[in-house]
Amino acid sequence: MTISVWTKLSEAGYGLKGYNGAMVKHPTVAMSRPQSAEITYVYTKTGQVDSMFYPAISVAVDYRYSPRKWLDTLKATKGGVDLFKEELTFDAAGRITRQNAQHGTSPALRQDYGYDGINQLTTWLKKPTGQPQTNEAYSYDAVGNRTSLTYSGTGMSPPFPQEVSTIGRTVGGPGIGPNQLLKTQGWIGSTAGEYTEYTYDRNGSMTSRKDYTSTNVLTKEERFGYSSWRNLPWSYEREDPTITVGPNVWEYRYRYNAQGEREQKREWLTPAGDVTAPGYEWTYYLLGGSKEQMSVWKGMQTSESGFCGDTGTGSNVYLYPVEYLTYGGPTVNLTNRTSGSVEYRITDHIGSNRVVLDNTGTVLLTTDYAPFGKSIAGGEDRKSWIDKEIDKESGLGNFGVRAYEFERGRFSTIDYYWESYPLLSPYSYAGNNPIKYIDPTGKYIDLFKVFFRYDFESSQYVERVGRSREVAEQFIEELRQISGLDLGYDEESHRLIIKSDKISGGSETARSILSALIKNESDRVPVIMGTAMTSGNWFGKNTVYLNPLQIRDFVSGTDGVNSMTMGFGMIFMHEVVHTDVMGDTKDPVDGRGAIGIPDMVGNQIRLELGSDWGQRESYAPYLIDGIYYFPFSDNAIECLESGIVPDGGYVKFSDDDAKYWTPNVPE
Repeated sequence: MTISVWTKLSEAGYGLKGYNGAMVKHPTVAMSRPQSAEITYVYTKTGQVDSMFYPAISVAVDYRYSPRKWLDTLKATKGGVDLFKEELTFDAAGRITRQNAQHGTSPALRQDYGYDGINQLTTWLKKPTGQPQTNEAYSYDAVGNRTSLTYSGTGMSPPFPQEVSTIGRTVGGPGIGPNQLLKTQGWIGSTAGEYTEYTYDRNGSMTSRKDYTSTNVLTKEERFGYSSWRNLPWSYEREDPTITVGPNVWEYRYRYNAQGEREQKREWLTPAGDVTAPGYEWTYYLLGGSKEQMSVWKGMQTSESGFCGDTGTGSNVYLYPVEYLTYGGPTVNLTNRTSGSVEYRITDHIGSNRVVLDNTGTVLLTTDYAPFGKSIAGGEDRKSWIDKEIDKESGLGNFGVRAYEFERGRFSTIDYYWESYPLLSPYSYAGNNPIKYIDPTGKYIDLFKVFFRYDFESSQYVERVGRSREVAEQFIEELRQISGLDLGYDEESHRLIIKSDKISGGSETARSILSALIKNESDRVPVIMGTAMTSGNWFGKNTVYLNPLQIRDFVSGTDGVNSMTMGFGMIFMHEVVHTDVMGDTKDPVDGRGAIGIPDMVGNQIRLELGSDWGQRESYAPYLIDGIYYFPFSDNAIECLESGIVPDGGYVKFSDDDAKYWTPNVPE
């Protein structure tokens, strides 16, 4: 399948007030409709991008996927010459453990990642080819606030440099809220270094950030203001205390559209002698209906009169376009400049810009990133990490309704949905796993159709009561026992939530999967409880359907294994591995005597739970005398292969229950 994409029709603007006070001409360049596709795509049979091609510059980007449908190789080439290559390695839980990246013939960059039991990044190893290795180790408190960052590497010996963070949860006091980052300070052994202090308002939004030397001398003070509507960042001030004569403050203001997306940024105040003193800079973003930036305009505000017939002394703003952006596919990143030139971008697995090419295919810019988004090699594009803009004035990322601090890997304001995640810090980014996840929307397990059913008489959903409600509660209880997490159902948002940091036994694999689904915000996983069909992944790429009658028969048919080995929790874990968000894995075509990845994951969970849970030996059941058997031991499968009913180690169900089983079962 091939899709053609063409850029918007427009005409560049002209005219601005230069920084030196002189008028600068920006010529108009007509942008005609392309006569052929600027970008083409080819897709796999499962709907994933197989390749992307920029015909105008003859650049191709090929994508390859693991058996679990995770992107593991990306390569951009021009005329057979590599421009950029990225290779990813995953562990059994789907976490990225290694990332190899290379720009053309430059030395390759290897990055290794380690995680804790709930998928938080704990170690990062950086090893450019031919250069020394460096390491960073991260520690967190119980809810995911970073408490320390330790640096080490080739040739270094203890004590290693360390950045220690003070969190409000551990300090307390008037005006100090939990999870607020109050201070970060560098240490080498017992020797203290430079430090930064933070303050917050009643809403938990950062209001100041002050940098000090190790001898307590203030070197920079930043102040942040917020609107009364939705608490959006409204103003930013930066003061330089080292300027002792004359003004020493820069100030910026921001405005937003009705969706809370930034629409305008401008300089409000600059100190005398600053390079922008002759006029204040403006940036205006023309936004689309889905909040995407369609074009970007720059400008200059001056006090000059006599512009466009204005004979007064009011201020004028000269605006001119600098970018027209194209959207049309999952990897589109194309910018038309008003000069008529076009810039093409190549992104990595999470959408970060890694290569910028001009309209001849020549490389203009390359970039590599640290785990939490800071640029570590190359230059920086306007929109860089995960295609977000960095505000040069503050160094914060413009993530729409919230600002992001790359150095600390956290937001400066709280998550609007923090009440749904009481176990998680409302400031943390992507559950502290930024290598795989991004944090602009909201991933969660939706239990609405577990606790509500459709009433055909009233044509609306009604809350389950009685035994039906008990079954819904049983589902959560089994997930709680399997994972060891303190899980619950939030009746307002209908989400599965983690209520506290208490962990009671359970499987680490199950805990990692559920934590990832609950914490990391990019996809919704609806769960439906019903009896219309067998349990499965039927109603959408991320939907799990559970049939309580089928599961009831599995539970009652267990012999010699734990009754929950094919209960609500384990059936959910099997089906959720089928979803797109978990890799879109498949069961074996010939299911008798074989298992697929969903059952491999299930067996790992069973192994961690105990020997009484058994190991599923066959995806499809064996039929003997009208009874179907799933073997959960070596002895059971040997007996069933010989047509003999085993003396235990199986789950059985009868012919009457076969309506809940859809695969073809050999006689």
